[in-house]
Amino acid sequence: MRTTCFLILGIALAVLPICLVSGEQIANPFGNGITLLQAKDQKMRLEGQRLLLDQRKQIVSSLIAVLDKEAPDASWGDPNTTPSLAISVLGELRAPEAVHVLLKWAVAEDVPFIDNALAAGSRPSPAFLALVKIGKPAEPALLDSMRLKPEKAIWGISIGILKEIEGVKCAAIILEEAIAEEAADSPAKEHLQAALKKLKEEK
Repeated sequence: MRTTCFLILGIALAVLPICLVSGEQIANPFGNGITLLQAKDQKMRLEGQRLLLDQRKQIVSSLIAVLDKEAPDASWGDPNTTPSLAISVLGELRAPEAVHVLLKWAVAEDVPFIDNALAAGSRPSPAFLALVKIGKPAEPALLDSMRLKPEKAIWGISIGILKEIEGVKCAAIILEEAIAEEAADSPAKEHLQAALKKLKEEK
């Protein structure tokens, strides 16, 4: 009987740390990565870094999937909707992978934009603000939108974001450099030149 009691006690003591670790992992999904990052062994620290970066990629992919399932509209006025919260997190994560989906939402949401300027009393959408937070990694997609789609709404949003990221002078330089890279008879060159003209008119 005594032997059986000691055996049960031994099993309980062995299982307890596992339960505690499991509980910690549920409470803090980044626990393993953070723990490894602080290890004495370099290989373990590198593994911790890899785990955390993988987790970030999974989070970003999941948030993009949330936005892909939703239809962009002007409901962004409520900051507590699922799309608004997903967009906000992507902006805080500075996720360049999300630039194209955020630009799609920005164009759909920023109804108040008129001729590259916010209408009186209006404010930028969460997607617009998220793209500004992402910063320079968003610029290639913004330029592509101006190359391929010469529509006033898209230009207004893209130029507005570029201005917020770089300022008017630097935004103009970036557009001039993009124009110089295009072939003389390229429609994209013409579109970028029109966008540059609009930018300068808005100074």
